[in-house]
Amino acid sequence: MKPITIALFCLISIVCLNAQEVTFDEPSILFEHPQNAGNGTQFSYPFIPFDYNSDGITDFAGSGFAEQYVYKGLVNSEFEPIKLTWSQAPIKIIDWNNDGKDDVVFERHIIITGENDEFPLLNPSIPFGETIVDVADLNNDQQLDLITIERITFGANPIHFYLNIGNDEFEKSTFITTGENEVVVAGDISGDGIPDLVVGASATDIFINQGDATFIEEDILLSNGEKGMILIDLDNDEDLDLVLGTGIIKAYLNEGGTIDKSQEIEIFSPAEMITSGDLNNDGFNDFVSLYFADTAMVVQVGMNDGQGGFPFQSTEIFRFPRLSTIGIPRPEVMRNNLLIYDINNDGKNDIVYTDGFSDTKTVNWVENTTVTSTKEIYENTSIIIFPNPSSDRISIESSIDHDSYTILSSNGAIVSRGLDIDNIDISKLPKGIYSIALLKRDKNVCLKSFLKI
Repeated sequence: MKPITIALFCLISIVCLNAQEVTFDEPSILFEHPQNAGNGTQFSYPFIPFDYNSDGITDFAGSGFAEQYVYKGLVNSEFEPIKLTWSQAPIKIIDWNNDGKDDVVFERHIIITGENDEFPLLNPSIPFGETIVDVADLNNDQQLDLITIERITFGANPIHFYLNIGNDEFEKSTFITTGENEVVVAGDISGDGIPDLVVGASATDIFINQGDATFIEEDILLSNGEKGMILIDLDNDEDLDLVLGTGIIKAYLNEGGTIDKSQEIEIFSPAEMITSGDLNNDGFNDFVSLYFADTAMVVQVGMNDGQGGFPFQSTEIFRFPRLSTIGIPRPEVMRNNLLIYDINNDGKNDIVYTDGFSDTKTVNWVENTTVTSTKEIYENTSIIIFPNPSSDRISIESSIDHDSYTILSSNGAIVSRGLDIDNIDISKLPKGIYSIALLKRDKNVCLKSFLKI
């Protein structure tokens, strides 16, 4: 077990930072991947960061070919592997049961964060050959549901819903029976607070939720079916835009609750995987991408200036060797090989990747070394969020000078923004743990977390 070469800090204060031009250190090893056999197979078993015990130290969830793990982050900069049952790739971190703790959705089950490093297993009885691809409250009953794809060797790949009826029980229904469906992403496109769906198959289709897990297909058909897909606010107007592509990354902006297919905007290229979050604390979502060069994997960043300037200026930040032949896993697994997360809890989002592309067999991070000036350090009592947790609205009391705020998801993506902190509407946000950042015009940022239930 190799230790992290950084100091990790408990979240006991709020640090205000002035953002500058983004810079990164060289990649460092977090820990060796438990899947030691077979070069390149680690690509199908990514490890994703979270903080299950809320101690301010990053933990990881993932698996090898035979066993599943939580890697508990320790104060001495090492990790303690906690072995779990089964072996499945992680799909998503989410607070499943509204207890304020991160849980992990795997391909066919969910592990719940319990007490004393115990992780009870929730088994929705998803059959072999069918895997979870996303999680959302599809029928607006305040309970999270599961979206799966059943991959059939020859023929269509049906999409199913597992509607949560409480008491760890689910009702299965079939959404789509036709098409070679490869990826499904849930998000509120129409702006009614209820998740809609984007489906990538031979084409890319958008389905608008009627509020009861029934959907109407919009008169939008993007002729290219894409596996790389993100719903995120790209142009800072507080609605979700569609970013997709492999090779050339394109965006389709959301105009009044409808994705505008008439304007295809190139963001940057090339790319095989994309992830998004605020890298320089300026309140705008940036991008990190990875693409396959002849003998290397290349990671680059695209910075969003917030002024609608496209394409983004892309900059290579590092590259590492690649195997001559690698198998490409399913999209919901592949996208977790490249993530944005504040690993060392310093208020700056770092880059995390699972190296299944070469023979090193490691989980790695790239520290965000953006030069900042620390203006002040505020105790937690300087920012009060109430009620916390909340299901619909929050207010903030603070003596910190600011002129706006942004709300960030656990992976650093900006999901909302505004000016008035006295009555913030969070009703349309999915359940989970978020951070709110108070900003000044000189990009001074102060963060504190809250729970949406």
